[in-house]
Amino acid sequence: MSRDFAKPLGVFLQGGGALGAWQASVLEVLCARGFRFDAVMGYSIGAINGSALAFDRLPEAMSRWRALTGGALQLKPKLSPFSLFSIEPLRAFLQAAHNEEAAKAALCADYTIVSACPGEGAPINARFTPAGRDGWDGPLIEHAAASCAIPIVFPSVDLQYRGRRLRLIDGGVPMAAPIDFSPLAGCADVLVVEMIR
Repeated sequence: MSRDFAKPLGVFLQGGGALGAWQASVLEVLCARGFRFDAVMGYSIGAINGSALAFDRLPEAMSRWRALTGGALQLKPKLSPFSLFSIEPLRAFLQAAHNEEAAKAALCADYTIVSACPGEGAPINARFTPAGRDGWDGPLIEHAAASCAIPIVFPSVDLQYRGRRLRLIDGGVPMAAPIDFSPLAGCADVLVVEMIR
């Protein structure tokens, strides 16, 4: 790893749809150069790529990205909640999270998924730590799906979060309150992988 970055090292991953393939490639290069992240935080496709990083399954995610075809989106309109496509194909990227107990054992870094909660007008941070030692806001796969739930495109996700029932959508949707970056506060350095169109 470069001498310019101190440990603990964090990474924040923005959303950006199909640009997620580019983002995953950036992560692949960083990991090949010896970068190991202690804390991973992201929203939308950044949460999906972040899961691969936090579970040390980036090679599998890269294989999925490279095999992705134009037919990956499944047109499946719903009236309630209104959406055009199924979120199910995105779940394939989250194989490590299909079983919560196995996911707790496999997680290698602190991992925070950012979703937006229109009902509260604020982003929501779902936090996951190795073995659940410092928290586990499961179900992880549902939080990751919620973080990608672009309004109208994908259905919103209803779930229990710290004792309350919330309807969550894509973490990149602007809310009245800003994103809370406190999960990265313990990091000496944080890399931000930003995707600009």
